[in-house]
Amino acid sequence: MVDKQTLNPLISLSLGKIRGAQRTSVYGISYLSFEGIPYGQPPVGKLIFKSPQPALPWKGIKNCSENPPIPLQKNFETSEVMGSEDCLNLNVYMNQLAPAKRLPVLVWIFGGGFYMGQANRKYYSPDYFLDRDVIVVTINYRVCSLGFLSVKDPKMQIPGNAGLKDQVLALKWIKHNIAYFNGDPQNVTLFGISSGAACVHYHLIMDLSKGLFHKAICMGESALSPWACAPSRNNAFNLAKLHGYAGVNNDRQVVEFLNSLEAEKLVNHDLMSEEELGYGIAGSFGICVEPYANDDSAVPKDPIEMIANGWGNSIPLIIGGTADEGLIARYFLTEGALDSPPVGQLPLAFHEKYDKEALRAMRNKLLDIHVEKGMLMGKLHKSSIDYYSIFLVWHGIHRSILARLFYGSGPTYVYHFDFDSSSFSHLRKRFCGTDLDCGVAHAEEVSYIWFGDFSWKLEPTSREFKMIDTMIGICTNFAKYSNPGIDEWQPVDRFEPTLCFNISNNSQVKISPKTEMLSVWDSLYI
Repeated sequence: MVDKQTLNPLISLSLGKIRGAQRTSVYGISYLSFEGIPYGQPPVGKLIFKSPQPALPWKGIKNCSENPPIPLQKNFETSEVMGSEDCLNLNVYMNQLAPAKRLPVLVWIFGGGFYMGQANRKYYSPDYFLDRDVIVVTINYRVCSLGFLSVKDPKMQIPGNAGLKDQVLALKWIKHNIAYFNGDPQNVTLFGISSGAACVHYHLIMDLSKGLFHKAICMGESALSPWACAPSRNNAFNLAKLHGYAGVNNDRQVVEFLNSLEAEKLVNHDLMSEEELGYGIAGSFGICVEPYANDDSAVPKDPIEMIANGWGNSIPLIIGGTADEGLIARYFLTEGALDSPPVGQLPLAFHEKYDKEALRAMRNKLLDIHVEKGMLMGKLHKSSIDYYSIFLVWHGIHRSILARLFYGSGPTYVYHFDFDSSSFSHLRKRFCGTDLDCGVAHAEEVSYIWFGDFSWKLEPTSREFKMIDTMIGICTNFAKYSNPGIDEWQPVDRFEPTLCFNISNNSQVKISPKTEMLSVWDSLYI
């Protein structure tokens, strides 16, 4: 039931009443927000590290008028620990409470390498969506060890991927509750960026997520990226030792010790080695293949094996990335990662499978195609940017497309985001500072989909404003009609799998500029 008063909108859900707020977007559009709605019980005490439990009913009216607590995490730029363990909440935004018909729903999963990120208006304010007659939902979920700790002992009931299961619980909440906001539970589009896009792809192939959404958009990652499936590295034991544990590597004793620590210590660490960074692994805790099966197994085997029978192979998908994804290497590897030509990093799976001679041959094959002597992009080596673009992002996306074309029947729309801005490229500035004044960095799509503290009001005649209109049009048309709404942009097929819609000043369909590099990387998997 909906109270139509809009200054302090009230909605009665099955679990209780919530009070939202009326807001005004940066472009003067009035909208309604309901923020911090609980979908799960606080994952504390006996629930720490474990699968989430549905939220319990509440009495009275819950205040959902302000930005909610963010997941507990370490800010790796400031080293500050911030947020709350009690973070299983979501936000719902719309421009009206009583539309003539139920509206399509767009559900956002934030990125951040599985160890940081947040769903609130600081980074993901819905201002650009509000004149498109859709409902927008953003989800908070556990990150770092709180969301992705895994131990092998079934008695501990911590197989891993709790953060991924948080998202499943949120999607179930949306299915059962979005109609209270006049959203259509039969028309839900799941979309995300970076590790959030990897999560979206996992949901397409996870049995737990079957039927909880109807279309998907993966921006800048897939489940087949080298860092999107964390190796088993005794990380629970290593985390315990970091904070003073002196016992043996026994799962029960390790978990008991971790439970005794202040929650802030569980996210305040840096366990990554230089070797692991070289394999393209983004963090110590992330999505993993679970060591044993139970009733809520999310990732029971390697994702490449899951794709063959993925339920989401039959639903529409948009997938792609940016022109210079490799700029992210400057952020999560080392500051000097792009200052010289590439040295030929390879995925961990190759190191586990091949001997040194075979690895050397692979590196030489890749360097032949990547190294272009004297090619600089600002102060950085273009060959290294391209290498990391393929290694960390694009080849995983490419393999996902090929697998989907082989096993699936749903339409797959591929894009290549190549829109550069001297003033509005927020992610390039974040990764590279003043060392680079051109290039389209990893996750730059966010700049043209979400308003935030990093942004400002643009002139309607500006290139950047027009790109926002284009990107929002793609997302909302897809949510409404299951296609991007651009006539020349058609699904790819097996005959031209690298055909893409190049989004730039003069957007057009073309063969991906990365096709030659991708084909060489493909040859390593034969």
